[in-house]
Amino acid sequence: MRRHHPILVFCLVFICLSCRGQQKERIPFSSTERFGFYINKWLNQHHFLYKVAEDLAKDSSLQLVALPDFQQLSTADQAKAAEALAYYQTHIIDKNLLFNAELATVKAQLSQLPDQVSWEATSFEASLVAVWKIFDPVYEKYFWPSHKAKNEKVVRQHLDRITSFEDRALTRLSQLAQAEWPAAKIRVDVSFYADWAGAYTSTKPLHIVISTATLGPEGDWIEMLFHEASHSLISGRRGMVAATIKEIATESDLSIPRQLWHAVLFYFAGTVTQELLMEEGVDYERYMLREKVFNQYYEKLDIHMKSYLEGEIELKVALERLMVSLQK
Repeated sequence: MRRHHPILVFCLVFICLSCRGQQKERIPFSSTERFGFYINKWLNQHHFLYKVAEDLAKDSSLQLVALPDFQQLSTADQAKAAEALAYYQTHIIDKNLLFNAELATVKAQLSQLPDQVSWEATSFEASLVAVWKIFDPVYEKYFWPSHKAKNEKVVRQHLDRITSFEDRALTRLSQLAQAEWPAAKIRVDVSFYADWAGAYTSTKPLHIVISTATLGPEGDWIEMLFHEASHSLISGRRGMVAATIKEIATESDLSIPRQLWHAVLFYFAGTVTQELLMEEGVDYERYMLREKVFNQYYEKLDIHMKSYLEGEIELKVALERLMVSLQK
């Protein structure tokens, strides 16, 4: 059993209690039976600062004023933006949005806040709050209106199709993964920027952050949504897929190809989405094939997992054949 330090437990409880008054009645922008879509200013601002700070850090020759979005800022507002971005470069972007516990807590708490916040009632680090307060008027004036509008537009564009597909897609994915969905409606925070992949998901509880900045071909955003949700069914450490992979490796003395579980997840989510879109006459190519994700596995995946999807063989048989074919 994992032991939690008493101070950490106290801090987490205090954060939850101190934000409780600001968390009530958080109404989604839109909902289906299985998903609730939220558009939160603070979470959007956080990801915006992270993304721009990361871009600046990657290219030392890149200047803030050279970025198209920042040319419109006044000199005073550029100074505020520069201060906020410098803080993110120094203190934030070296932490992974998905795997870092501190940023996971920031994401969870920001997603519950209203646009108008009494920061004194929260327990965020004071220096981080100061940065958000400095940058907030700049973000509100120059960026948030277009980010909010794009988020709303993307949700509206996809809502009918998500509503039509979700029961069939989630039922099929549950069957393929041989795992059950959580009972609660799946929370989706729609953010102009997310992480480098365009979306990321924490699973306890299931919480998706998905980007609208750059959209792929028709159906791509839906596959991304179903893929991210499926992280609650398939992971590297739990679920039937991971357990079966480990069992085969032990029984047959086989090595486990790197992130094989994730390649399987990509294949399942992509295939289920592709099949549903084909019913509507959309010629859709799976994301993993189009973007060459796990390209080294794809040919063998398509051979062996296809037989499982078509009900010809059991999951264990399909995974064993796949693993044998991938041994070096």
